[in-house]
Amino acid sequence: GLVRLICELESFSRHRALRLSDLPSPPDSPVDRVWGRFTVTMLRAGEKHNAVPSEARLGFDMRIVPGEDPERALEELRSFLTDAAARLGLEVSVELVGEVNTGWMTPPDHPFVREALDAMERAMGIRRLAAELGGNDGYLFASRGVPTVAIGAIRVDNNIHAPLEFVYLEDVAALERFITELLAPGGA
Repeated sequence: GLVRLICELESFSRHRALRLSDLPSPPDSPVDRVWGRFTVTMLRAGEKHNAVPSEARLGFDMRIVPGEDPERALEELRSFLTDAAARLGLEVSVELVGEVNTGWMTPPDHPFVREALDAMERAMGIRRLAAELGGNDGYLFASRGVPTVAIGAIRVDNNIHAPLEFVYLEDVAALERFITELLAPGGA
């Protein structure tokens, strides 16, 4: 049953990918605006190779887009799983592990964001604003009303969260220049 359920979840993953934000995606993204994502990330079933397991578990990562209601997204998942389970003759339940990160955004016209963009232009010669595709600790500051931006040394080929993950030293140096510019007198 688990394999059939995973196959069913492929259609839910495609459904999530159609959920688009109004915010632009980072450079080199496959979609021009931030999109919803759903990925099965963990599987667990059975203890022995010669016994059919009585239950199976799967873990997943579901990314909501900026501005999306996380409770509504979770209800869509539960509804999908209920329907799929009925079709497949399975019993399913959803358990949230950890807290739901609702995302965050400081308005692009906020003075701190403008100062950060000015510092980026001085340090890197570019002025680019995009939403992030993953999570970070920025929500801890933003949830307390602190204007927040995220910037990092990241490229498509950095193998993020994978074997041989790395960053280019020139990107670390550019990040250092950005922080120096942002903290300089007259900066933010």
